[in-house]
Amino acid sequence: MQKNTRVMDTFSKEKLDRWHSQTRQSLEFDSRNLLEQLSIQIRWLKEWNVREGHSGRFVFPYTAIWLVTGGEATILYDQTLYTIGKGDIVCIPPQTSQSWHSIDESEPFHYYAFALEAKIGLLDFIRLYRFPRVASTVDPSGFQNLLQLWHSIAEQCMSYITMNEARRDCMQQAKLDTNSTIQYLKMQTLGLSWLLQLFETLRPTLPDQPVLYDYRIYQVCNYIEEHLSEPMTLDDLAVRAYLGKEQFRSLFQQTIGTSPMKYVQLMRIQRAKELLTLTVYPIKDISAQVGFESQHHFSHAFRKHTGISPLEYRKHHSE
Repeated sequence: MQKNTRVMDTFSKEKLDRWHSQTRQSLEFDSRNLLEQLSIQIRWLKEWNVREGHSGRFVFPYTAIWLVTGGEATILYDQTLYTIGKGDIVCIPPQTSQSWHSIDESEPFHYYAFALEAKIGLLDFIRLYRFPRVASTVDPSGFQNLLQLWHSIAEQCMSYITMNEARRDCMQQAKLDTNSTIQYLKMQTLGLSWLLQLFETLRPTLPDQPVLYDYRIYQVCNYIEEHLSEPMTLDDLAVRAYLGKEQFRSLFQQTIGTSPMKYVQLMRIQRAKELLTLTVYPIKDISAQVGFESQHHFSHAFRKHTGISPLEYRKHHSE
């Protein structure tokens, strides 16, 4: 009896070891996969019912997706005219110039807009995968799924906003709490589901591979973000990319859309905003953490980028 038990124990242990080995293999992810860098931030959702276009030209700071449910309009995007109507999906990358050209007077132009920041690392998701500006041959079921998800996200956003307004009314100063975090995670999960549905709906129009880019630039950007407290020069960054200074400057501008040193400044200001909002560090300490020589230089640069001082920014977000 004992012999049989030992045999069974040995057999079970072998099976268990094999299962553990298989489980480890199936659950481990390659940290080098760039999709690990995917981030999504919902900025706003709006329903529009337009009878006449606004004059002037606008530049979208974020990616904007329109789901057109009625009417017809002609829009000018970066010097190109597009006529859009019911059932179309419009994809507007960030920093795109847009103006109204004309709207059909027979019925209002009705659409649902979703603005978000979707990036893989530092690269814009919509530009990376070359989403069409206007997709007119869209699967109706996919379009309806996007509309339903839009309403679900809007409902979740309202719950999140209502909760935060209630906290402000009660003069609660905590930056984070468990209930609002749960609401926020629900909202972000729905946002990721929406992007997945958009990707699947537009899959027939997308390339098999995204736009290629130079990995050396991506590595330099990672270095910048990890060493913001340290001095940096154009020469130093070019050496890290194994390129001459002018070649590096040109390639960086082409890939990221701004110069290397402007990018460094933008990353420092962005990190400062996070520290001002989420910590109680003195402003002098924050200026050192993001690589400024003095609090005076930091305050000057911050005001130049945001229009207000670091102290005003902190006070505004605290309130």
